[in-house]
Amino acid sequence: MGCALGRAPDVFAAPPGQHRWMSVERLHLCIDVTRDGDAITGTVTAGNGAVRDFSGRLGLFSTIDDEIEGIAPQGGQKENKDAEQ
Repeated sequence: MGCALGRAPDVFAAPPGQHRWMSVERLHLCIDVTRDGDAITGTVTAGNGAVRDFSGRLGLFSTIDDEIEGIAPQGGQKENKDAEQ
């Protein structure tokens, strides 16, 4: 992790057990892009088969972001085990 370039790495791995509050979710997306000059259009298909159309690079980024948020919403209530004790 990180880039050493002959020196100490610029990023260090988390100590063992440090990641216990993180959850990992895997998301599969299939992106089909049609390019016409500088313009792009296409579809993003989620692993569950849902298909969303997009137009433009911002539309692509927004569609990917929406799919990620739908699977792993950010800013939701976090579980705080310390408060329960």
